[in-house]
Amino acid sequence: QIKKANEALLAIKKKEEDYKNAMATADKAFGESNYEEAITSYQKALTIKENEPLPKSQIEKAKAEIEKIKQQEEEFNSLVAKADKELSEKEYETSISTYKSALTLKPDNAKVKEQIAKATKELEAIRKKDKDYADVMTKAESLMDSKKYTEAITSFKNAQNIKPEETKPQEGIDKANAA
Repeated sequence: QIKKANEALLAIKKKEEDYKNAMATADKAFGESNYEEAITSYQKALTIKENEPLPKSQIEKAKAEIEKIKQQEEEFNSLVAKADKELSEKEYETSISTYKSALTLKPDNAKVKEQIAKATKELEAIRKKDKDYADVMTKAESLMDSKKYTEAITSFKNAQNIKPEETKPQEGIDKANAA
């Protein structure tokens, strides 16, 4: 009788120890954001003590975390795809803003940081080109006002070289030639 009671006590102790070990392993995995591993260990704990509420609630929490990560990943990928499209369409400021939104979800993402640097470089080049063009056009207009037509034509041609798509430099050249 006593032997059976001792065996039963040892079995209960072993069951309790196995349960505690499974829960400790699960809690450690959960704390390290290894949610799949945590679920497996919580399920193991449940096979030892099926009626315990804690493993069940922790499994639900782990599943919720997995779903949250999945949604964040989808949102991140969507933002990066949008930003990539904006960048390819030369919408540099917009793409930078969208990439920065993606970085809030994954702050250490190297690809996104590289794309921000690329877009920023392109934007700076455009701004420099715009400034250079404006400066040369201002100089050309000033030369026209001073009736220095030959020098004005040279400046207008420089402006054409900076922004060939602009029509104002040719208009200035025509005006200087007519003067």
